[in-house]
Amino acid sequence: MEPIVHYLIPLVFLLVVFPKVNKKLAFSLATLTLIMDFEYYTKLHRQLTHNLLFLIITSIIIYFLINKEAVYLSIYFIGSHLILDSAYPGTALLWPIYNKAFYMTTELTSNFIFNIKFGIADLTLRKPTISYIIGTESIIFLALILILLLIKYRKKIISIINQSRFKIHTF
Repeated sequence: MEPIVHYLIPLVFLLVVFPKVNKKLAFSLATLTLIMDFEYYTKLHRQLTHNLLFLIITSIIIYFLINKEAVYLSIYFIGSHLILDSAYPGTALLWPIYNKAFYMTTELTSNFIFNIKFGIADLTLRKPTISYIIGTESIIFLALILILLLIKYRKKIISIINQSRFKIHTF
């Protein structure tokens, strides 16, 4: 999945579900989801930072550097990245202890049956994947998020538009 989506999906979800969260802290810690994909340019893609050891070490460092609330947010953002990358070829959740990738596939059949399948793949047999900054699915997702936000805040947006129409700007 594209890095921008890793950043936006958990951030928007967090802000909608927990509107009183420290927004400055949430926006800054959401960058952890972007940092995790810097390993794409190494041979250890979806291994070095896409595991529980990285989550634990990062959370401990954040605990000592910031505070307890930041730890919860860091676990949330790193965990969301791991979940979003759980499609095949998966992530090496137990790396470096266990050198396999865990993945999950989902499908909706024509009979409207939702299937979830789990699997384990050998890290050495995985083919490199192409990573886009933003792709078709991301553009569709971002459009849906924008529509949902416009619906949620429509009264506030209309109020702002109405107020700005009648203001006379003087310099």
